[in-house]
Amino acid sequence: MPYAPADQSWAMTTALLRGAASDPVLARASSRIGAMLATPPEIFADPAVQQRIGPHLSAPRYPAQAPSRKELLQVLAEARGSLETPALRAS
Repeated sequence: MPYAPADQSWAMTTALLRGAASDPVLARASSRIGAMLATPPEIFADPAVQQRIGPHLSAPRYPAQAPSRKELLQVLAEARGSLETPALRAS
């Protein structure tokens, strides 16, 4: 069961992070919070952020196309194997 608190700031923050992956305005907004150049209330008061964050409020927290843990571990194991070829091995 996904974590879903009643706190509205949780919903807004996760929507901002979700949107930052595909929207440059939301990416800059998230970066400004992370760099402590702006506070979350300042960012969420911005009309451009308000306009763009809406679709991300009801979206799932993680993208549906994300690999499963098993798939991720398999890809990592394959990549590790390719790094162990003689041509790429450190001397």
